[in-house]
Amino acid sequence: MEPNNPNPLSQTPISPPTHEEDKSVGPAIGVVLIVLIIVLGGLYFWGQRVSQQQQAQTAQTGTTTGY
Repeated sequence: MEPNNPNPLSQTPISPPTHEEDKSVGPAIGVVLIVLIIVLGGLYFWGQRVSQQQQAQTAQTGTTTGY
């Protein structure tokens, strides 16, 4: 004889709970990488601009900055 089970769902396996923290790590890393790439690109173009301005000043005055 089988025992009378009032809840038939109690015999189904229960999946482990998912961690919401794990799901938010991927997008956070993506955002950090995108911001880092934008900052590095900005620094690169800013450095080029400063270099061009120094070259223009050197060409006008004919002197170097001594670096």
